[in-house]
Amino acid sequence: MNSPGADKDWIQPLLAQNLERVEAPQELWNKIQTPPTVTPLRPGRPVFVWAAVTALILVITAAVTWKIHARLDGTLFNEVLAAKALQRGSENIEFRSEKAEEIQAWIKGRTDLDIPLLPEPGAKIHLVGASVAAWQPVPTAEVVYRVGDREEVLLVAKADPKLSGNASHRFLSSGQYQGSRVSSWLMRGQVCTLACPISQNPQTACLLCHATGAPKNAF
Repeated sequence: MNSPGADKDWIQPLLAQNLERVEAPQELWNKIQTPPTVTPLRPGRPVFVWAAVTALILVITAAVTWKIHARLDGTLFNEVLAAKALQRGSENIEFRSEKAEEIQAWIKGRTDLDIPLLPEPGAKIHLVGASVAAWQPVPTAEVVYRVGDREEVLLVAKADPKLSGNASHRFLSSGQYQGSRVSSWLMRGQVCTLACPISQNPQTACLLCHATGAPKNAF
């Protein structure tokens, strides 16, 4: 029987002969010795898109801010207020009356505003009543009336003296807000703002105070 270490005597020379060192290929040495190329990172497309969106938002914000500051006379806010009053309707109106003199007296007593309503407005005009926006920093009255079967709202507030100047009647602005047509003008030191359905002719509101209808170049 062979001794336990007999196998190692013939295996070791065989391993040494077949597992001798082999020279590495030249291509491998070239890869090891050549430093790797580092590609600089480029901003991804999402970063560029977000930068563009942010810049656009800043431009829009600046434009809106400029527009608001350009209309510090309060007409923009009054137009929103008038449109919302039109949306609420006359269900919860404070003072109901179809008589111009009664509406005038009620508003005068609450706000000291003098609204020159005609004793008998145009045939198309049917007065409903009035409310006062007491929470406003400037006393503001809402006159509600109907033209046919559609309600309209005339908002009246005291104008800034710098805005009114010497003008007895001056158109300020017009546009649309949440389904309503809105228009603002100066009259006798007061800012008047109309809100009516888009389908309605805003000049009809002039029949509340002018027997001859809309002044020249109105709206």
